[in-house]
Amino acid sequence: MEKLPVVSVVMATYNRRNIISEAVESILNQTFTDFELIIIDDCSHDETWVTLEGLASLDKRIRLAQTTRNSGCNIARNVGIDLSRGKYIAIADDDDLAKYNRLELQVKYLEEHKEFGLAGSTVQPISKRGKIASPYPDSLVTNSFPDNPSKVFEDLYLGKYVIPNPALMFRSIVLKKCKYPAVNYNGADVTLTLQLAALGVRMAIIPEPLVMMRQGTDHIQMTSDLNRVHLGRKRRIRDISEWLRGHHIHSFDHLYKQALINVKVKQCIEKSLRTNGLSRCFYYLNAFWLSPKYCLLFTYSIILRRFS
Repeated sequence: MEKLPVVSVVMATYNRRNIISEAVESILNQTFTDFELIIIDDCSHDETWVTLEGLASLDKRIRLAQTTRNSGCNIARNVGIDLSRGKYIAIADDDDLAKYNRLELQVKYLEEHKEFGLAGSTVQPISKRGKIASPYPDSLVTNSFPDNPSKVFEDLYLGKYVIPNPALMFRSIVLKKCKYPAVNYNGADVTLTLQLAALGVRMAIIPEPLVMMRQGTDHIQMTSDLNRVHLGRKRRIRDISEWLRGHHIHSFDHLYKQALINVKVKQCIEKSLRTNGLSRCFYYLNAFWLSPKYCLLFTYSIILRRFS
């Protein structure tokens, strides 16, 4: 009988022929070696698939799959989740670099803490020029992570921080019950963690960065269209609200209005950073009027990131 791997690492990719080799090598060079690396090519139209075939020919732990059409990273990840055979499922992004002991530390944590359904960590942003910033999110660096899933849900829902998706390791039984929402806006990983928290799944954050998160051109393009980003955030809030009703979970209903306000505050502050003069003042004052407390919290997080 074939021995099954302890960890399945799932990596979705699209048009990454120039950089995916680095991401793959960071997984293959882990101190923990009992894993399979499942890479799903989401119908790339460059030479990503050829690159992947070359990598797979050199290491039998790599398993390759393709989607039938370009469907987005969430559906591609779900393909990998369905193919996974490990006790744990780790998520890896195709442009990030895993620290050499990432899998070792996460497996050790989940083995020693059976009550937790997933273990994440902070990440260290790295610029195109190779400059390494301070660990992010800052709120997870400076504060202890809530032990209560309801508190985690509240903090995520109100936008107080995010749990970095490319640093997550799940128990397979937990992730295969929910999977990633099949939506076409950014932040579906937040929806997934919200759903798990609402279901009472306990989460842990290892207090050190286990992933180097590349901040390149794609990230800039993704965040440049503020209206699109804003609409995606609103949709996420509404989607999780509908999901809660569908699962007859009503203990978070009182947070819905504030969650939408906080999304608007973020949009106003981000617009103020991209304008000058009176327009900048107008957007920032509007954000402060909507929610002074959250306005100051979000401003503080931006300042920390800019000067880290």
